[in-house]
Formats: sequence, C-alpha cells, structure tokens
Amino acid sequence: MSLGVERGPTPLDGMEHLRAQLARDERGAFTRLFDAGLLGFTPEQISRSDNRQAGTLRGLHFQAAPHEETKVVQVISGRLWDVAVDLRPGSTHGQWHGLELGPGEGVRLAPGLAHGFLTLEDETSLLYFMDEAFAPRSARGYRWDSLGIEWPCTPTRVSARDLELPPFA
Repeated sequence: MSLGVERGPTPLDGMEHLRAQLARDERGAFTRLFDAGLLGFTPEQISRSDNRQAGTLRGLHFQAAPHEETKVVQVISGRLWDVAVDLRPGSTHGQWHGLELGPGEGVRLAPGLAHGFLTLEDETSLLYFMDEAFAPRSARGYRWDSLGIEWPCTPTRVSARDLELPPFA
C-alpha cells in the first residue's frame, strides 16, 4: 500500500475530511501525517494543541486578510468534534459543518473558514499545519455559541479569551 492521505469532501465548500493511510506490520504502524504534494501547500508554521480534559472547547478562530490561512488540523490522540464556519461572502456565508475525528483523521480548511473544536476524550492532542505564520493583528474569532452549532455536549472548559469573542452577526 502506498502511504498518503485519503481526502473526502464535506457539505461545506472549502472543508475536506482527511484520513491518514496506515502501514501496519508486526512492529506496529507507520503513518504519514502530512504530504505537501498531496495537499497543495507547504506549511509556514506547525503548532500543537494538547488538551487535558474532555469538554475543552477552543475557537472559533481565524486570521483576517491579509493573513488568511489554509490550515490542516490532524488529530494525534483522543477524539474531538471539529467545526468549520464559512465566513466568505456568498451563499454559504455563516454555514457550519462538524465532524467527529480520532487519531489519524483531520481536516483541511480553506482561507475564509473559522475553526473550532470540542474535545470528547481526555488527553486529546492535535497538530496544526498553516501556510501563514500567526499574525496577532489579524487574529479574530466568534463565540462558539452564537452560530447554532450542534455541539455534542456542553463545553466545560473555555478560555477567557474565547468567552470574550464577539457573537457572529
């Protein structure tokens, strides 16, 4: 089997569901988590998010122009509910889509999509691959509870910063 990433569409334009292909044998498994050739961009920045407790919510975050970013989010351990919201002008503006993701799964998000997630298990970790470096002056977000998103459970941990984000209008 050739190693790579399976790409699947979602109902939200600009959001792809990714599944890493595993090579298994008696030693264990090998997974290619990222392949720039398959995904069409080279990361400018790679970050990691470690979340101790189930019920931790992060988001909904994005970077505004001129620092909009393509983002690949890859789950390393645990499970989460991952959500993207379309912020681009047009017919799907304000629409969202959520996916439950586990290890070896992720999403590719086009520029103009806000992103957030809710951990479903303790010790959930993710990698973020972004084609733009973090630009604090372009960092934006909307409150997680202002878009009618159907979260699978009520968040128990939300940062003060995320609680202070404005509602989506």
